[in-house]
Amino acid sequence: MTDDAIKAAAEHLLALRRAATSGARLPPLLRPDSVEAGWRIQQRVTASLAAQPGGGVAGWKCGLPDGDKLFVAPIYVDGMIDADADAEAERARIERVEPEFAFLLASDLPARDAPYSIHEIDRAIGNTHLALEVLGSRVAKTEEPLAFAELLADGLMQRAMVLGPVASETRREPTFQLQIEIDGQPPEVREARHPNGDPRQPLYWLVEFLRAR
Repeated sequence: MTDDAIKAAAEHLLALRRAATSGARLPPLLRPDSVEAGWRIQQRVTASLAAQPGGGVAGWKCGLPDGDKLFVAPIYVDGMIDADADAEAERARIERVEPEFAFLLASDLPARDAPYSIHEIDRAIGNTHLALEVLGSRVAKTEEPLAFAELLADGLMQRAMVLGPVASETRREPTFQLQIEIDGQPPEVREARHPNGDPRQPLYWLVEFLRAR
């Protein structure tokens, strides 16, 4: 894609974000033709938001790559919600939520030439929190599914992150029990597993991916 097409695609997605609504998908000529183009559009959106007050990046959602697919998207400052705060405004826009582990860094991992070791990354982690990722697309439902590159351009449906209590992070075994409680309903217990096994593996990948870029 040309730089002009990347810019136009980012402006389209930015307009939907600012309107806090779902709208038309990218026009055919502005749809990313590769994962790299999707990443470039996503980063163009991020740069525009970061230039505004309160629009910076607070963190990242990530998973290990699958083939050429990159599971990485920014979590913006205005998308961070404290579990004890009133999240009423978000409820009307929730499509679904996913349980997550959130690693809060106690020290920065700045850009540098040499890769970070696993031990350096482990030392940088402060607390591990339970969290809920609020998912919702900026694009209204379409008859045909969006290509992965188009989803990546729009941040992989990341809308907000509800940060919950500190976890002991003993859940590094392959499977564990997850209890879900919803007001007015009996608790539901499920067998759960992190899709990448050890929940820190995506963090290790993310640090190197961002450092190399």
